[in-house]
Amino acid sequence: MTKVKQANFTFPIQILPEILECFAKDSTTLYTLLFVNHEFCDAAIQILWRDPFGIMEPWKTSDRSKMIEFFKICFDGLSKNDLAVIESCSFEIPRIEKEPYVSYISFMQVFDHNDVVRALLVYFQSTRTDPKFLSFYILKQFFRYSIKIRKVTIYYYDIVLRSMPDIGPWFEQISQRHQKIEKLQISEAANLNGSQGTVRFLEFWSGVVKLINSQRKLQEIDIFGVHQGIEYIFEFLQREHSTLSKIRFDSCGIPNEKLAEISNWKILGQLTELCFSDCVVVAPSELPKFTVRQLDLTCLPFLKTKMTLKSSLKESNCNLQFSSL
Repeated sequence: MTKVKQANFTFPIQILPEILECFAKDSTTLYTLLFVNHEFCDAAIQILWRDPFGIMEPWKTSDRSKMIEFFKICFDGLSKNDLAVIESCSFEIPRIEKEPYVSYISFMQVFDHNDVVRALLVYFQSTRTDPKFLSFYILKQFFRYSIKIRKVTIYYYDIVLRSMPDIGPWFEQISQRHQKIEKLQISEAANLNGSQGTVRFLEFWSGVVKLINSQRKLQEIDIFGVHQGIEYIFEFLQREHSTLSKIRFDSCGIPNEKLAEISNWKILGQLTELCFSDCVVVAPSELPKFTVRQLDLTCLPFLKTKMTLKSSLKESNCNLQFSSL
């Protein structure tokens, strides 16, 4: 194997936080710098955590995409292709001797994300560090700092559950440290197969429900791309929650028998919005899947709002009424 050069940082590490502070409004670059090494990761997270999920600037969708990309790369670890890149291409940050602030900032403005990833891979290879170690370090840092967080997004990848030793304590830490969450998003829930997958799956959704129950200011829940686990949320919604007012399901798979349970939700009376968008209703196994275009529950006397289940399939004319409930 070709010997790989270690990424070489020539400026004093003590000034790193002050340098990265110049990028406080450029979270895309800061997320990129999480890949370089532990010192960069720690300094960047200190700044990112002030607004990690784009609460102050929600229109900056590119930062959100960068965060998703960051998590994916962290959890995927090293592939054979990555190792091939390391063997064929080494990476060094240019030597900085004078005016390190100006030179370094100018260089970072054109810093290529692929170069950063290669630098991280070089770092792992030269120090023989397990990539998962840095992943867990970053996750711990993310949930260590602020108690002022108002919005949490949980990206649910099967590889995360398989690699995390204990996801239960992770949810408990969020619940204890962040009790003023106003909006919770659960995104891209994956399927887990096998007995181990089933255990991790139950552990994940149990943690989600505990997190919801621990919140006293939670107003909105958005669930996107969930095709297993809806029944756990449906079971929770049969109870009452003092502050919850909006629930949205987007691109989810919903068992047909669970639709009838909606009329039993104690939480219905306090909701101002309950929306199902582009969801697939899964009928019993002997029937094909169908997509509901509109679901109207305004006939229920205790329901204050209208529910609509819209489909992207405009040719669908399906209209369900729950008048018989």
